[in-house]
Amino acid sequence: MMLSHILRNLTDDRLAEEALIGLGDLVLLTAIEAEAALFEETRGDYVVGAVRRFARLANDEDWLAVMGKLERGERPAEAFLTFVLHWALKRDSEERNPPQGLQPACSCGEDHHHGQAPR
Repeated sequence: MMLSHILRNLTDDRLAEEALIGLGDLVLLTAIEAEAALFEETRGDYVVGAVRRFARLANDEDWLAVMGKLERGERPAEAFLTFVLHWALKRDSEERNPPQGLQPACSCGEDHHHGQAPR
């Protein structure tokens, strides 16, 4: 799987789903299924959103980490997608369970808190 191929085809829900299944990580697949269900999204929708949020919101450390994975891995496309999905799941979990007194706004551009159940 080529990284450019994945990125180009992520807007197609079926192809995003295939890329996710192609990672062969049942734990990751299950976590994404649960997170996507919170918003009545498909797993493919979640994958697309995760990549878009990473591109828009990742800091320098995140980019450095993913670049390191790309350089060291034999399968850079899968390494990229796996890293981004773990990043998104962690971020969504932190948004759902913010430190006391903080209520971060959603970063996906919708008018809900991604990572928090709809009201």
